[in-house]
Amino acid sequence: MGEGPRVCVIILTRDGRGIEPCLSSVRESGRELGVQPEVSVVSDVPSEELEELCKKYGTNYMVFKATPSKKRNYAVEKTDCDLIVFCDDDVVVPKNWLRDILRHFRDGKVAVVGGPNINPPNSTLRERCSGYIFESLFGGAGMAVRYRIMSQPFESRTGEEFILCNMAVRRSVFDEAGGFPENLYPCEENYLCYIIKEKGYKLVYEPKAFVWHRRRPLFIQHAKQVFNYGLARAKMMRMLGKFRPLYFLPSLFVVGLVAGAVMSIFIPIVRVIYLAALTIYTLMALASSVHMSIKHKDPKAFFLLFPGFFVHHAAYGLGFIKGLFAELGESR
Repeated sequence: MGEGPRVCVIILTRDGRGIEPCLSSVRESGRELGVQPEVSVVSDVPSEELEELCKKYGTNYMVFKATPSKKRNYAVEKTDCDLIVFCDDDVVVPKNWLRDILRHFRDGKVAVVGGPNINPPNSTLRERCSGYIFESLFGGAGMAVRYRIMSQPFESRTGEEFILCNMAVRRSVFDEAGGFPENLYPCEENYLCYIIKEKGYKLVYEPKAFVWHRRRPLFIQHAKQVFNYGLARAKMMRMLGKFRPLYFLPSLFVVGLVAGAVMSIFIPIVRVIYLAALTIYTLMALASSVHMSIKHKDPKAFFLLFPGFFVHHAAYGLGFIKGLFAELGESR
């Protein structure tokens, strides 16, 4: 890229289906930047159609079947670019995406820059509701910022705001930190960000650098995704030896839901506490469902959001419990 840093965009895919809007938008963002970045597509399986598509867009085509962490490390090894930008094949980026990300790297202490991923305009109702749950404080808590556009960029203290469908890393720091942990997926980006932060570098969250990201619809696909988030979050905390009480709340919800129901049969005071806690949770779920439906002018969403919050918290809580006891050598 002239005298500036060389940039590589790495896109993971299973077989390349539906990837062309992503490739097209990344190329358009490169035009807005002034010079096209290197682009590498890493597929699980060989595909002549995908290979031809990569030729059409002038991108590197690789086949490497592995966990996403290993695939990304593999793709990074194959490039000598200074800045590595990660996104997914179901992402579409706006024209200013690369420009808004890369401007922060003028500061030599900045090692990671990322931004939010929001619901695509053509999402179905179940997909929209999945995104609304992530975006809400009741559903997303500290990570809700990943799914909403804030007013100003900020420096992250923990790295939990970042997600690999929209994140850039300085290559030298990526190597210094050892790359992504290959025994962890998902949450490997948050592990890496924590290590980088511990080394004294800056992590910048840039809300202007958003992407449109396809959601997994309620209820089953969303629950599977969130279960894996919970499992990986617990494993990540064990690997780092750092535990945040907030992450335990969904698991306490699940345990309390089951244990409280049994104990309330035999102990009257437990019954009162259990019903009170259940009432509070129900009111919070109702309030959040109403708020998100009104905020997005999507009244039909209310009827899915109310049960959706319960499924969301239960799935995450169960995954987190499993992650507390899972072998750390497992990749999923």
